[in-house]
Amino acid sequence: MQTLDIRTLVLVASVAAAATAVLFLVIGRPQRRVAPELSLWAAAFASNAVGLTLIYLRGLIPAVVSFTVANLLILAATQLLLVGLDVFVGQRRLRHHAAYFAVAAMTLFAASRHGAYAVFAGTLSVVLFVPAVALCVRLLRMPQPGMRAERVVLVVLFVMEGALLVIRGVGAALGHSQATLFAPSPATILLYFGVILAPMLVGPALLALVGRREQLAKERLIGELTTALAEVRTLRGLLSICASCKQIRDDAGAWTSVERYVARHSDAEFTHGICPTCAARLYPDDGDGGGAAA
Repeated sequence: MQTLDIRTLVLVASVAAAATAVLFLVIGRPQRRVAPELSLWAAAFASNAVGLTLIYLRGLIPAVVSFTVANLLILAATQLLLVGLDVFVGQRRLRHHAAYFAVAAMTLFAASRHGAYAVFAGTLSVVLFVPAVALCVRLLRMPQPGMRAERVVLVVLFVMEGALLVIRGVGAALGHSQATLFAPSPATILLYFGVILAPMLVGPALLALVGRREQLAKERLIGELTTALAEVRTLRGLLSICASCKQIRDDAGAWTSVERYVARHSDAEFTHGICPTCAARLYPDDGDGGGAAA
């Protein structure tokens, strides 16, 4: 019964991660071009869900799949979260993440060959703890302003996840009597409660981060448009103009020249010249009828 309870925790964690992946896919599909990180985060939660499902099936499928492949998928999920966060801030560190994944994968493989579950569990806690710390550092150093609340929430969640991994690692190091993953222990139960809550809390927090960025972008755009509209001055309506001297009557009833009226009611400026018709009339002896600027 106790083993079933631990399996149930793993299954619930898998379902929670899968549901979060679907949520990111649904929300991210129309925003794929402007928010490509949503697809990466969807892949992260999907990878986590598959890995947890393979762990749930441990004992029913080959050990190499339920141990090695499952934990590599969970490790890949943490790297995809990091890659998505890098894309969010406009940075590219794909080679760094690939290098860490390769080193961590070889370390996990070596630990699995050792045969002792405590060694493997402790190693897994370490290789997952490093990305959790990296996620906190990325969030704290994020250059985008105006997202403090969303970043603080995510940092707190990843700190909690890191703390659970530390507890799990210490528990694995001290609990040599624990033979399998499903043997009940406070550290294991605590870890999987955290794994269940992680997608339920981290997923919405990441979506809030993207939503906040879009809101700030809209506010900046509205501010720029408002400023631009405030600077634009246009002439509208019917203008009362003298049929003879071409002066314009303003709203106060005063008559003023076209140049002065237009300059007062717009940002236009005048430069003076003489058109060919007037040049021929004013300077009949000038053969070229030039229209040079005065």
